[in-house]
This record gives sequence, structure tokens and C-alpha cells, in this order.
Amino acid sequence: MAYTYRALVLRHGHLLYLDLPRPTKGFRVQLDYGQAGIRRMNTLDFFASSQVSRVEHSRRSDEPKTVNISFDGWMLPRAGVAFVWVLEEGVDAPS
Repeated sequence: MAYTYRALVLRHGHLLYLDLPRPTKGFRVQLDYGQAGIRRMNTLDFFASSQVSRVEHSRRSDEPKTVNISFDGWMLPRAGVAFVWVLEEGVDAPS
């Protein structure tokens, strides 16, 4: 089963949290932030498991700015992923 969500999020909120309300096996999420004026994206996953999640950031400047998170095991309710970012205008130039 797959779902696609498109959402408008306040850039100055600096946070997007995805919460899973039901037990879920296998989870993949991709966040495209290429046109959002975001300089740096950090991720936090809240999966209670001995298995680790995979986090992949786009590496090259010619690639779209995306972050992918995947987890193959079972996740319990209230598991989730947080995306936290720094805006381009939030980074001061060195003086």
C-alpha cells in the first residue's frame, strides 16, 4: 500500500513531524525541499526497534534537494519522523 501526501508547511516553523497512528511494517518517506529556501535539513526518527533506519540526503548540487528515510521492520503506534531545517536567510555570513 502506498500513499502520497502534498502539504504546505510554514518555512519559518522549522519543523515537520509525521506521526504513524497504527502499527506499520515497512516505511518509506521522501521530502523534497528544493524550492523552499532551506540550507540544511536534519532528520530524527522515533522507531522503537533494534533495527536502524536508512537516511539518504541528496549529495550533489545538481540533484534535487531531497531526503529519504526508510525502515523495513515493524513500527509501533506513535512512531514517527521529524524533519528540522535551517533556512538560507537564517545563516549569517561570516564578518
